Amino acid sequence: MDTLLEYVGVILGVGLFFELAGGLLVFFGYRVKIGATFLAIYLFFATLLFFPFWFYEGEQLSTNLVAFLKNLSIFGGIFLLYARNSSRGSISMLSDDM
Repeated sequence: MDTLLEYVGVILGVGLFFELAGGLLVFFGYRVKIGATFLAIYLFFATLLFFPFWFYEGEQLSTNLVAFLKNLSIFGGIFLLYARNSSRGSISMLSDDM
């Protein structure tokens, strides 16, 4: 039976692609919705894999829960970025209506 350890290289490559492609698209303001979607997909799976607080107790529970909630707040920021229908650059986008 196959284990996830046999596919670590593939999983790492796919995760690296989603993180880098999404980050670069958002940074340069080109196809921001696609970039935000890539980042959301990456963050969803990374959060579930790296911070499973429901398996821990005590100090490990609180540490993993804080990291999980931090990533959840980043996920909310990605949704705000996605909701902002803009094809302008990401830096100018942040300072327009504030």
